[in-house]
Amino acid sequence: MKTACVLVLLLPAILVQGCVPEGNKWDIFLTEDTFSADDSCKAEERCRECGMQVCTLPQMKLAFEFEYRNLAFGLYRGSESDNRKARVSSCDYDFPSQECFYEGREILTVPLSDGEEVAAYCCPSTGPSLTVSKFHSHAEAKESCPGTGARLCPLVLLAYANNLGYATAEWGWYASPNLFANVEEDELVVCYDPQAGQTARAGYCCPMVNSFVLSEDEYATHGEAQAFCASMRLHLCSLAELKSARDHGFWGPSWGRYEVEGRDVKVSDCKYWSGPECYEGVIANTPRPRHTLPAYCCP
Repeated sequence: MKTACVLVLLLPAILVQGCVPEGNKWDIFLTEDTFSADDSCKAEERCRECGMQVCTLPQMKLAFEFEYRNLAFGLYRGSESDNRKARVSSCDYDFPSQECFYEGREILTVPLSDGEEVAAYCCPSTGPSLTVSKFHSHAEAKESCPGTGARLCPLVLLAYANNLGYATAEWGWYASPNLFANVEEDELVVCYDPQAGQTARAGYCCPMVNSFVLSEDEYATHGEAQAFCASMRLHLCSLAELKSARDHGFWGPSWGRYEVEGRDVKVSDCKYWSGPECYEGVIANTPRPRHTLPAYCCP
């Protein structure tokens, strides 16, 4: 019988010894230790030593999009149930299409042999965790999140984590009172409960230090974007805050509004932007924003 791993909330601590090599611009690494699929909890523990988690396939795809490549196969989150290993590289056309995780053929997964041990891919934590205790009120849940700066997750951050493969299939409190979220494998479900206090539920906690929330909706004015952030007790991010988030493993490849009115920003490598349009080599920002843009919100 296979056991479930116990997940804990950790803030990203990327440049720990034995983790992401110094000078590596990608927040992903392959462990030196090897594990069988049945040892997936040990792989999680190894990644957790670095404030990270075993990568989901969507995270590996995101790394591929930012030009990370590795021909070595390793465990991913789901290897135990899939009995497969993956690598971050273009799929050779010698492999059947069903072994490529995405239509663009970015991630190759192949079956593991019986008892085979491989390294594990570690990526930044997708953020949310459920509290161990359960609560009858939103107020109690709101005070329960562990760690400095952690709080009940805004819905947009749960959605972002869900897109990167985070799922629990459990109803829990989040930032909005009298509403519950259920983070299922392929979707995020929200339910209103007028008798919310009758059933005790855990709380979804998110680290809100060195991170950001990117809104799902787009806003035509700077003021509208500010109001959205304020509704979550956040503010439009500064370039320095986005740089810190990027250094701690958070990416935002979409253009959005930040604290400077009349400019846009995205949290990724600058590539085609330079000079004043590339903040400290990693944060692209321009004075040519689209008419409507999502908002980057920071704590």
